[in-house]
Amino acid sequence: MRWIDTYGDRDGDGFVDYYRQTKEGLANQGWKDSHDAIFHSDGRTAQGPIALCEVQAYVYGAKRHGALLAGALGHHAQANILQAQAVALRRQFEDKFWCEELSTYALALDGDKQPCRVVASNAGQVLLTGIASPERAERVSQTLLAPDVFSGWGLRTLALSQARYKPDVLSQRLRLAARQRI
Repeated sequence: MRWIDTYGDRDGDGFVDYYRQTKEGLANQGWKDSHDAIFHSDGRTAQGPIALCEVQAYVYGAKRHGALLAGALGHHAQANILQAQAVALRRQFEDKFWCEELSTYALALDGDKQPCRVVASNAGQVLLTGIASPERAERVSQTLLAPDVFSGWGLRTLALSQARYKPDVLSQRLRLAARQRI
């Protein structure tokens, strides 16, 4: 928990973020770590530090469950602090990440704290921990199950309508990688 507050949230804005510290480091340090994975709706690459939506959900879950564990161990003051932090994070998350016009949460906040208004599967991970309000969780579910995101076989990482959705580029990269292994 100390890591979250000390190192994960370097600027003290309440969100855990990451930033590439060297040119050799990963530009994106989430589960989609390609150099162009985090972007704005117009296709511009988001500049760091980057606060991913799903990471905030995991932090929320950690603080909630940490509060339960602290309480069970008799550390009631710590439990109250962690619970209050979780509640504050949820409010701030709803305020900063929700994109009404997209019926989903922003993919991320960029270094200027601007939301990356992109319909992506990352928002599905937000549903796991309960950080999403019930009515917004329902809307996110509907968005992710719409034909723009749900292929019939699973969720696309990006909705068909998004600026950087390019399945041909991906299939070309996969064919090239397969040839190089042969």
